Amino acid sequence: MAKHHVFERYTERYIEILSPTLAKRELNLTIVDGFCGGGLYSFEDRTVPGSPILLVRAVRAAEARLALARKHGFRVHADYFFIDRKQTHIEFLRDQLAQTEFANEVGRSIHLATDTFESRADAIITAIRAKGSSHRALFFLDQYGWSAVSFQTIRRIFSELKNPEVIITFSVDSLIDYLTAETTRMKSGQAIELDASLGEALAAMKTEAVSMDTQCYELRRHPVLRGVSL
Repeated sequence: MAKHHVFERYTERYIEILSPTLAKRELNLTIVDGFCGGGLYSFEDRTVPGSPILLVRAVRAAEARLALARKHGFRVHADYFFIDRKQTHIEFLRDQLAQTEFANEVGRSIHLATDTFESRADAIITAIRAKGSSHRALFFLDQYGWSAVSFQTIRRIFSELKNPEVIITFSVDSLIDYLTAETTRMKSGQAIELDASLGEALAAMKTEAVSMDTQCYELRRHPVLRGVSL
């Protein structure tokens, strides 16, 4: 739940930061949720909205606040791509959206797909490029494990779009638990460009022989993770 609210607040602040002057009246934006789920889940003793609905509401909330401060209003021209590999999740999300104020946008600005993010990445990049020259886009890739999104795809997003931002979760704990000498040679290991040196650095986290500060420093030096905040 906390992670979804980070996504929500990040989206609101992103729009506000990109629209600092009263003269700015519109913003083109594409939001991609590559592992969207069904749009509703249980938390403790209640049900709460998932990331797709929170993201659409975040855009609308930021748009409304900025419109109030401008004489001629403000509009976010937003398109949303919500993707999940499970058909039941997409069908449930479609039903949830039908019960919201965004019902009429499904099939227009809100695009739902039963597929993997990797399979849809090319089409999404093409759609963003066709929308305008700014290529403003937020990719929320809250993958279930650690190998569902390849680093090659991430590089393509940054090389083919001018202004993308990618927020990707990476389950290091599950990778460490799963890590063996064979992992680097498996397709899943190759997807994240896991080589022997990175595997050894991650495996070191299983022991208390090296302090956490030293572990993080050594991981940051690795070419794959250089510059990543750990």
